[in-house]
Amino acid sequence: MTLAAVNCGIRVRFCFRPDHAIGALEHDAEKCEAVSDNIMLNLLESITFMILDRADPKSS
Repeated sequence: MTLAAVNCGIRVRFCFRPDHAIGALEHDAEKCEAVSDNIMLNLLESITFMILDRADPKSS
């Protein structure tokens, strides 16, 4: 649920431009979805590695 909300926010932030109409955003939703999913996966991967790195006492 939270992931979907964040994903939606990223889609709007990265795909909406002031010079585009809302309709253009909806029209490009599939492309935006792919972009936001990729960003989300990269973000989650980075966060996971940071958490694992901090949890491992050998890494410090």
